Formats: sequence, C-alpha cells, structure tokens
Amino acid sequence: CPNGYALKDTDCVKAAQECKSEEYFDFTTNTCRWCDSRCKTCSGSQAYQCNSCDTNGKFRFLQYHTCVNACSPGFYRSEATSQCLSCHETCSNCTSSNDTSCLSCKLGYDYVPNTHSCEKHIGKPYYIDPKTGEKRTCHDSCTQCKGPQPNDCIACNPITEVLLEEGHCVNECPSGTFVNATQKDSLPTNVCLPCLTGCKKCISSAFCIECDSSKGYNIIGLYCAPTCLAGTFLLNTKCVPCQDPCVTCSNASSCLTCKNNLFLLDDQCVEKCPDGYYLNKKECLQCHPMCGTCTGSSEYDCKMCADGFIFDKKQNQCLSLCSNGNFYDKLDGMCKMCTSNCLDCLYPGSYCRQCSYPLSLDMSTHQCVSCCTANLSNSNCCQCPSIWDGFCVHPLALPSTSKGWLNSPIDEIRLKFSELDHSRQTVIMVLLMILMIIISITIILLVLRQLKFPYNCWKSTNNQHNGADYILIQDLDEDQTSNSY
Repeated sequence: CPNGYALKDTDCVKAAQECKSEEYFDFTTNTCRWCDSRCKTCSGSQAYQCNSCDTNGKFRFLQYHTCVNACSPGFYRSEATSQCLSCHETCSNCTSSNDTSCLSCKLGYDYVPNTHSCEKHIGKPYYIDPKTGEKRTCHDSCTQCKGPQPNDCIACNPITEVLLEEGHCVNECPSGTFVNATQKDSLPTNVCLPCLTGCKKCISSAFCIECDSSKGYNIIGLYCAPTCLAGTFLLNTKCVPCQDPCVTCSNASSCLTCKNNLFLLDDQCVEKCPDGYYLNKKECLQCHPMCGTCTGSSEYDCKMCADGFIFDKKQNQCLSLCSNGNFYDKLDGMCKMCTSNCLDCLYPGSYCRQCSYPLSLDMSTHQCVSCCTANLSNSNCCQCPSIWDGFCVHPLALPSTSKGWLNSPIDEIRLKFSELDHSRQTVIMVLLMILMIIISITIILLVLRQLKFPYNCWKSTNNQHNGADYILIQDLDEDQTSNSY
C-alpha cells in the first residue's frame, strides 16, 4: 500500500497514523507495531506476515510472506527480485523458470540430464538411490519421493493423506499445524504448515481457534498472546512492565491501580483528589454537578457548593442561584435558559431535573422523554390513574388536560404528596415509618400484658357474692358463667 495506507485483509485502508518502514498499523489498537525481526516491511507481527526482506540479511528471500535463506522445493532464488519464484511446472527443483533449468522433476516426470529437462514418466513413482544411482520405487503413501528412503515423500495422496514438514505422509496434521487444502498466496497444497506462535490449533496461518495454555497463551481476536502477570501489559505479543507509578495497567498510559499514598483519577495516579471529586477506595470519583467538594456522589453529599449554587441548610443541599428554567454557565458567570422541554436544569439539555408537559423525566439519564402509555410497569414511566388521559407532568400529578378530577380523598392526598420536593417527601416517609413502629410496639405490649394477667371481671346478676358488683370469672362454675351472660 502507499504511504498513509495499511493493508486490511486484501484492501488498502487509510490508517490513523503513518508508520515507519519496519512497523505495521494494527487496526485493533489503532497503533503502529514492530514487524518480526526477519521482515523489512510487513502487514502483521508474525514471521509469516512479511511484505519484503532485508536484502543484506541472512533471510533475504521472500516466500509465502516469510523471509527465508533457502527456497522450498519447486521454487528458486531470484537475486534480482529477492524472492523465491516458481520453477517450470515439470520441475521440483530448478535454477530458473525455464523448462531446461530443472535439477529434479515433479511427480509423473523423469529427469533428462543432458537437457536438464523433465519428460513424462509412465509407471510407479520412483527415486534415484544416491549410492547406486539406480531407480527405486517410492512408498505406497507417496505420489512422489526424493529418497534416500522410500517414504521420504515430496507429495502425498491428495484424497487421503497430507505431507508433514519432515517429508512423511500422515492422515491428519499434528497439533500446532494446519493443512493448506486450497491454493492461496502461492502456498503449496496438501501440506502441513505451522500455526502462529502460541497457537495449538488453527485453520490457517492467520486464524487461531485454540491457544497453547500450558505455555501461558490466551486467544485475543484471531491470534494468541501470552498471559501477562500483574504489573505488566501486552504490547506486540510481549508482556511489558507498567510505567511508574502504576501497580497494574492496561497499557503504557492507563493505570488500573496505583502505588501507596497515590489515588486513581481517570486512569492516572494523583497525590490527592481535586475539587469536584471524592475519595472512594483509593479512587477519585466525580461529585454531583451541584457540589464543589463532597463526600459522595449524591446531591446531599456536598461539603461546598459549585459556582452558581448556594447551600440551603433547611433542605441540606445546594440550590441554584438562577430562577426556575435557567442554569448557571460557569464560563460566562451568567444564568442562561434551559432547553425548551426542560423546566429546571443544571446544564443546557444534558441534566434536566423537571420536564414540561406532556414529557416525563427519565431519572437514569436526566433527559425529557415521551410519557409511557402502555408499559406502566417501568419505574421511569408516568403512573396515571385510569380516569386520566395517560399523560402526566409528574407521576400521580394531574395535568391541565385531564378528563376527570380526583375521585377520592386518597387521590387528593397522593397528589399533594407528589407536589412536595424530594427532601420533604423523605421526612414524611420517615415520620410514617416511626408511627408504624410505635403502633406495632403498643399492640405487642398489650398482647404480652393479656398473657401475663388472664383474669376477667364480669357483672354480677345475683346476691350470692356478698353484694359485689363484679366478680372474677374463675370464681364461677359453668352454670353461673352461662347465666352471667
């Protein structure tokens, strides 16, 4: 690809930054990374992703996107292009691409020494015994062999077997290799080729499906990377120590935890939390927008108020200096209007506290949204009695266009309660809970007293009890008890 572009799959795509000649652009991290040491230029970090080789180095010939010092069978070294180029279709080894430059022949051809060419062979495949110079038949698993043993194969039966790097034919490729079944990128077919470093099982040189966990590799995307210990992070398939003062980190500039006496603030380590932040387990978290300093994230955790707000001791919170429908702009030091749908806000359109009819306030985002008319189970939706039109300014609040009035004292109480601010609603709820606790305790005490003193007094209806008006029920027999009723 030209400068400023990087290879992505088979297309040249504009990169976010221009990399050096010995680097490649990684679209996953949007950064430049180093090529393998064998490559001069590359499209990835592995030795199988070279685009060109160092012509003055040991591995100066490019073959299958790999820099090698010797070409594979069927290829020859081209000094002019610094590449391994294909021999003539009849040659297995050669000095050029001509049909008269063969050193050995492919399957089905016999070598003709005086012309350095290959003629079609009739019969079983064979090899030349280097000791005797005689022709010897190849092993049955080979469709072509080179010797000195009959099973030193060059090619195997393409239907049942594949070829190992050692030259033996097997039924399937071993762990850490894959079979190249289709012709692609000039790779030989029906041959076991190695997976990328750390890959235990793959379907191509660039597609790993299982990593070698016994050696500490884990899969990341389509390739394997080593598992980094605490205090290190992954960089170009290597574990690199975190920068001081990080204890753990995700990259060279982003801390996850900090050293003692330091606190984490937006991926950085600081000596103390700045104004507008509070400390929570060695991490600086942002205060509520109304707070200048605080002890927590709530609007009731303010220690000092932010610009444009003043502390109200009665409500125990910071209140805006601006009137309803306006917010305080820190940059200009002026009160400005909220957006059209927002009756009360802290920022323009980004933190609404009360919405205009018929919109409802979404408490999770502080945005004004359309009021729900169907899914009333959602806590952020308007909750309206059935006699109303389905739209509310506030849950249980009556809009001006409603079709009916309150039909019971309970509805009126609920309406009055909903119109109160949050702090007053909280006080009322606390008082009601205290009242319920007192009533419950009183009932329990009465029951316990009755169990302790089980005697009852009854009105006397005769003169057999010395003129007493009341008697204990245990002094009466069954007949007397029945008569006392």
